[in-house]
Amino acid sequence: PATDLAGVTEWFPAPSAIEFVPETGYLFLGITPAQLVELGDSLGDGATGGLTRETSNPGLETLADATVFVRFARSVPLYEADFDRATVESEFEDLGFVEAGTHRGFTIFTPDESLGGSDGRANAVGDGVVVDVGRYSSEDETDKRPTAEAIIDAGTGNAERYTEAVPECGRLVDALGNGHLAAGRTHETGATFDGAVAGGVSNHVASEETRVRASVVFDGEATASGLAEWANDAETFHGQEPATRTDGSVATAAALVPSGDITEFPSEYPGPPIPDDSGPGIPQINFAFEYDETGDGQGVLTITHSGGDTVSADQLFVRGSGFADVSETDQTAAGPWQGTASGDENAVVAGDFVDVGVTADYELQLVWEAADGDSAATIATNEGPDA
Repeated sequence: PATDLAGVTEWFPAPSAIEFVPETGYLFLGITPAQLVELGDSLGDGATGGLTRETSNPGLETLADATVFVRFARSVPLYEADFDRATVESEFEDLGFVEAGTHRGFTIFTPDESLGGSDGRANAVGDGVVVDVGRYSSEDETDKRPTAEAIIDAGTGNAERYTEAVPECGRLVDALGNGHLAAGRTHETGATFDGAVAGGVSNHVASEETRVRASVVFDGEATASGLAEWANDAETFHGQEPATRTDGSVATAAALVPSGDITEFPSEYPGPPIPDDSGPGIPQINFAFEYDETGDGQGVLTITHSGGDTVSADQLFVRGSGFADVSETDQTAAGPWQGTASGDENAVVAGDFVDVGVTADYELQLVWEAADGDSAATIATNEGPDA
């Protein structure tokens, strides 16, 4: 079985309900960790390795404990799992958060200001659901509680959802169908292909073959030529030749891939990377951060590319403060990405990670720099429990 993507996107609020995201929409990535791990023997080596490493997410020993894990709107992970709610709420308190009220049956947690927490983050714990709204940048300290509440409102059917506010998102979700992994985005008209307004990919894994699908929604009648040209060279299809078809405003490329050939799930979206408002060609990537304490105020921070665009390792830098000489880590000082880069031409793709030695008060940034050196942007930030 595969997760109903339409059901997962019920948690996605209208773009207008979230600060710092374009009105045209935002990226989303959804995976079904528990199901993928169950199917792991059918997949190639390493395809599910990132799901079985220990995680610091309250309620999860590993991501494989989650039935659904989604990341959207730059810095919002949400996961569903079978956990004891009181235990998870206690874990957030241990991480330096304090209960700040309730909203539609969810308990809201914000940083404990008495411990120096004042960066605006917000978490919400419900029955089997955790919402985590982080910072958008190292300078961002805006209150994230309204965003957490907007997500809860959408998920409980009390507010307009992404698929309702942006109709092309609804058409994209319908086109991608059910899957064990799906990613998508809506965007300005023509940002990828001429006349395109949305695009995404989905993977439905079975014991012998995996259905891989890439769909593009157009503002008007769909054309398949641009998608077909992209799909013929895309890592998404693992060397298979996809068939392309159109249906009204939607073009889809699809192929059946031997499941054993899949050692990773490429993070490509149909078409070229989309620039955002902060500079040309900035990749849009979701990163997951997991901190494990090793003692003496130090630990290992695992940074994992969890979805979005592919980026050259030569253009990705880990910067900030709080680096430490922790044994058996990939990186103990600021500098270029020293982790795995399993894509073509040394590219960092979904599933790649770096283990960084840090102190408990670290404040790190993932920085992208253009190959020509003319532009740069901070694309993710994270800080330690004592920061």
